[in-house]
Amino acid sequence: MRRLNLFAVFVLLMLAIKADAQVNVPKKHPLIVIDGVIFKGSIESIDPNSIAETAVLKGPVAKKVYGDQAADGAILIVTKHDRKPDSIRNALLNDPALANERLIIVDGELSEKKLNEIDTSTVFLIDSIKREKAFGQFQGRARNGVVSILTKTAAIKVYEDKLAGWSPGYQIYIDELGDDTKVIYILNGKRVSSNQVLRTKVLFNLDNKKIKSVNFNNGERVKKGVKPVLIITTKK
Repeated sequence: MRRLNLFAVFVLLMLAIKADAQVNVPKKHPLIVIDGVIFKGSIESIDPNSIAETAVLKGPVAKKVYGDQAADGAILIVTKHDRKPDSIRNALLNDPALANERLIIVDGELSEKKLNEIDTSTVFLIDSIKREKAFGQFQGRARNGVVSILTKTAAIKVYEDKLAGWSPGYQIYIDELGDDTKVIYILNGKRVSSNQVLRTKVLFNLDNKKIKSVNFNNGERVKKGVKPVLIITTKK
């Protein structure tokens, strides 16, 4: 497989189409795959400005990946609008044959989905387990390796459980409310971002062994309209 400049791909394709027409050679129709999904339209209808990266699979390799529909090769396109994490996007672009044959583990449970079927808006963390380790761990079912995914919901549960171990009051609050969206987190005197993604990264990566104390003030029970506050202090 060759990685080509976007405009080089279009120029080469257009030249090839014109040359075939001039010598009455049957036109080739490479399969077009956009963001991991087969595109049925014409390549001329794709806006070049929307493309971030491209790669080309030659006929024999493309056929192994996509079957007879890719007998003339395949053009893999990643758009600027694709929201897949880099590890998923790179797997689909650089190694599409193996990407969707890997065993997928989501939040510790075996998933029947393929990599390109994962709703990446739910993904918090993704890790790849090498074939040698995966083969033994999953008793031969992971001959092409394993992709382990932790969802955002699971990541939040991880830090909630971690902090609940330090504060029974916080545990009761989470059990009753079911989420922590109203909680103000203070870490070593600084307020943690209220943005869910940023907050999750900070609290998920907080080393439990370095926590010195956790104090929870359930403001809603003390005074209506006052948000609960969790104050976390770590060891120096």
